[in-house]
Amino acid sequence: MARLSMFVLVVAMSLVGTPGALMAGDQGGGGEGPPPIEVEGPFDPQAGLTPWAWVGIKSPDEPRCPDPGPSWNIEQSFVPIPGEGGPSVPTELDRYCTYEWRGEGFVTEEATQALQKLELRGLLDELEEDRAIVSGASSQTDQEPTLEPLVWRALADHFAAQAGALPQIASPTGVPARLSIVDSTPTQKIKPWARESRSGHGHALLNMARTLLCNSNDCLAEVTSRLALRRYRDPDDPDKVYVDDFKGGDFGTLMDLARAIQAEVADWENDAVPGQRLVLNLSVGWDARHTLGSSMPLAARAVRHAIEDARCRNVLVIVAVGNMIGGPPGPHSEVAWRPGGWEALSTLTVDQCKRALGRPLDADELPPPATTYNPLVHTVGGIRSSGYPVANQIPKMRPRLAAHSEAAVVEGHEPGEPTVIATGSSIGAAITSIAAAAAWQLLPQWHGAEIIDLIHDSGDLINGVADLCLPGPGGTGCAPSGGNQWVRRVSLCRAVGAACVNVPGGCPQQPTACPPWKDLHAQLPINLLAEFQQATPLEVDLDTLDQDYGFLPECRVLSARYDEQYPPANLCPHRQFRGGAAYPWVRRAPESIPCPPCMLHRGPGTAMIEIDLFFRTPLSDPTLEACGVSYSLPFVPAPGQQVLLTGVNIGACSSAVLTFKTASGDSIINPVLIVP
Repeated sequence: MARLSMFVLVVAMSLVGTPGALMAGDQGGGGEGPPPIEVEGPFDPQAGLTPWAWVGIKSPDEPRCPDPGPSWNIEQSFVPIPGEGGPSVPTELDRYCTYEWRGEGFVTEEATQALQKLELRGLLDELEEDRAIVSGASSQTDQEPTLEPLVWRALADHFAAQAGALPQIASPTGVPARLSIVDSTPTQKIKPWARESRSGHGHALLNMARTLLCNSNDCLAEVTSRLALRRYRDPDDPDKVYVDDFKGGDFGTLMDLARAIQAEVADWENDAVPGQRLVLNLSVGWDARHTLGSSMPLAARAVRHAIEDARCRNVLVIVAVGNMIGGPPGPHSEVAWRPGGWEALSTLTVDQCKRALGRPLDADELPPPATTYNPLVHTVGGIRSSGYPVANQIPKMRPRLAAHSEAAVVEGHEPGEPTVIATGSSIGAAITSIAAAAAWQLLPQWHGAEIIDLIHDSGDLINGVADLCLPGPGGTGCAPSGGNQWVRRVSLCRAVGAACVNVPGGCPQQPTACPPWKDLHAQLPINLLAEFQQATPLEVDLDTLDQDYGFLPECRVLSARYDEQYPPANLCPHRQFRGGAAYPWVRRAPESIPCPPCMLHRGPGTAMIEIDLFFRTPLSDPTLEACGVSYSLPFVPAPGQQVLLTGVNIGACSSAVLTFKTASGDSIINPVLIVP
């Protein structure tokens, strides 16, 4: 008979794509600009290029961005920031120009030539096409699939426990830090707390911050949003790309991201709240191989300069390491996405920051103590509740910060309505950004890098050494003498507790005790099964499937990705991303899962499957995966059809997943919850 035991694995992606290579040559650049970068492995210089969006560097003699003609919308890319001598654009950003096609239909050859002539005439020093950074698996429907309340609320409670939610939230002691989610949600000034968005990714991160930082009256941080993913494709004609600043999109360009970062910094400077700190959460990214050649492309350089400008102003930039698509790991696949890979870079020196900002640094912008770990960005990886990396973790690219990133969901803007379920390093980055904002409002006199050190040191030690880290001696880099190389789990409660220890006399938010972290899994009320049994489901006995379907090969991907004893060739072939649809785009968390109420009832050994009525993507190859073993099911239920699987013995394991294939070859991985 077929008997299954269960293992934890939930894979829904926050940032996924064909991995590239983190090269040692990708070093500092600062005021002089980044040096050429050598790239190993396959590189497609056409990947992600956008003929409808270009980036230029104007000649130093040009007072404004040169005009190629009426077919192009022209903008100076970055906005002025107030200073002693009046508003100005930071030095490294001042010469960037953005050109967007505004003619009828597709970009014409004549219009492109007119743009390129600006470089030939010496009006532009450089000119390149922009590049797409993120494309999600979202549908274009406004109808979000619903989740059974008992299911999503159990998951929400589990997320809060794993993130280290505070037992209570008191009024902030000083000026709340500003936490900006730079993602797919419309900019708050354009559409405050947007209730409609084309992608649920940014909406979910925004509400996670609100859930963990706010009560009915107060918030430990000012939570805001900045739209970077503002583009979407026509569902009937993927060659047509549109911009929507009011509902957002499901992907963006590198220049969209660079401009969003700088615009958020400019708004923060303009608001001029004395003592307020800024945390930028970047759960977005791009495959390094698509933006590296003999030198760094202009658009990627613009992101780098925007981040450098922010860091020179003592802004914390927290990024997701990114997730892996399928395919065997190898020397060209073990990479972090950009900007996640930039944790291996140092921040600019004082002199470089003076040149970049065009002014001397303020006292609170000066570098932290020499013993403080201070890279360009702080990167976060995703872990399951067991502490092991999520299954789509990039091999050998674990940063020193890790946070819970599995099947996360919270209540959305509408009471009683959940956000999308998301799994991947996006969630871990958000939890870390939330912890940084909460701790920084308690210790505003600290440098941002010191806050991250506090968060890291207060976290639970995980059995692993960071692969992605800033080299350097002692406390400044990933060396044994500094302790920075150890991977630690981020907890909001522990971070606030550590901050309160450093506040004279303590603080109102100081938790009396943070619950000990252990391998917890969401548990559902037993009466949930009765709701499904009110209808008469189709019954399938797994014991009868032995001869026809049998077992698939063991999936090594269920093991810790950093464990060298497992050969990298033994990945699950039925869970890989294939087909041109995934390349060269980067993939985030799916906007929905097909079976929100999928569950296993431990006692009688039954599993209930019901495909959501609003899930429209055709599915095939359903596979129940548990404890390293995969079992093929005979068919995919129709939307709304209930199927009861019997003969399931889940043993002592706590969770399982159901995987499906789509017509494009993508995989959809659905969490299966356990009831007692």
